[in-house]
Amino acid sequence: MTKRVLGWVLAAGVLGGAGPAGAEFWPTPVFLQQPQDHQRAYVSGLLDMYQHTRNKIAPVPRDPIWECARLMTGESIRARFVEWVLAEPALWRLSPAELFLQALEDFCRR
Repeated sequence: MTKRVLGWVLAAGVLGGAGPAGAEFWPTPVFLQQPQDHQRAYVSGLLDMYQHTRNKIAPVPRDPIWECARLMTGESIRARFVEWVLAEPALWRLSPAELFLQALEDFCRR
């Protein structure tokens, strides 16, 4: 089920990666170069799409990833995600949308 959700989140990230200036796709190195408020808006959009996917497209009652993520602030999610991405430069070939779900799963397992 997580792979199906990942597909929907990736589609949302590729088609509508949100930044304060509008929707656009950011490769991971470009994401990392953005100001913190733009990163936060992008990550918030990914989290919104994850929540929508879990609520409407692939429902999972009491999804542990969502239950965990909703307890964090937007800034703490952004900061943890950036820290996680910076520690994994070999993964930068992947989009931030794809990496975001992997990072959330790691955050919420701890």
